[in-house]
Amino acid sequence: MSEHSIDIDAIRERAAAATPGPWWWAGERTTQQISLDAYCPIGVCEVLSFRRWGMQNAKPVFSDNANCILLPDTENRLIYQVCPEATSHEDPRVYRQTISGIRHPDAEFIARSRQDVEDLLAHIDELETQLQAVAEVAS
Repeated sequence: MSEHSIDIDAIRERAAAATPGPWWWAGERTTQQISLDAYCPIGVCEVLSFRRWGMQNAKPVFSDNANCILLPDTENRLIYQVCPEATSHEDPRVYRQTISGIRHPDAEFIARSRQDVEDLLAHIDELETQLQAVAEVAS
C-alpha cells in the first residue's frame, strides 16, 4: 500500500469545476491591466482580473465561467478564518477579518494547484517505481 495517499477524485472535481484551460496571462502595461485569460464559448474571457480595493490594493475578480461575465462581488465570496460559513464581514461571528479562501471554483483550483501538482508528481514517481519493479520481475 502507498505511503503517499492523494485524493485524485478531489483533484478531478476541482479541475472539472474550474474554467477549462489553457490559461494564460494577458494585459496592457500602459493601462496597467493584467488578467488570467482562457477561451470560453464567446471567445476569450478573463478567468481572474483585478480591481481597485482601497488606495493601494487590488481585489481579485473572477468570472462566471459559464457566461464569461466578471463577478465583482469578491467581498461576498470571502471565507473568514474564524467563521468559514459566514458570507459577510458584518456577520457578528466574524470578530477577526482574516481571510482563508475565496468561494469560487477557479480560486480554489489556483490555491490548491501547487499541492495538487506535488501530490500528482509523487504519485507518478511511485507508479514508475512499481512499474520498474514489475518489469524487473518479468525479465
